[in-house]
Amino acid sequence: MPRQAAPKLGAMTLAELVQLRDRVQTALSGKIEAERVALQRQINELSSLTTSSPGNGRSETRVGRGRRPAGGRRAGNGKSHPLKGRTVAPKYRDPANPDQTWAGRGQAPRWLVAYESQGRKREEFLIGAAAAGRTKGRRRK
Repeated sequence: MPRQAAPKLGAMTLAELVQLRDRVQTALSGKIEAERVALQRQINELSSLTTSSPGNGRSETRVGRGRRPAGGRRAGNGKSHPLKGRTVAPKYRDPANPDQTWAGRGQAPRWLVAYESQGRKREEFLIGAAAAGRTKGRRRK
């Protein structure tokens, strides 16, 4: 289709502008319908690539990278970290309540934060060997 010269809109009458608008609207409607048909054809082709398993009512796709395992987790090498689930020996103990201890990991417990807000040092609450290794005045290099 040869390219037509652009109409000078300012020189056109009102009736000519309305007629031009109707022609543009008709052309747009035709293009949109053609795109809709093409997209529906692509959807039908993609859905034909999907097969349904007769037993479970779920569908599996033959294209793509595969499905994730149940639970939404990614499949790793099947091994967990060797230290996962191990408990750590307590490093700090509350002198007022010896049952309250802290391993030094994560957020500090409330009892320790309360002592620190009173001006006491965290080293005062160290347990056993950890406390014996730290003496006043010694610095590690």
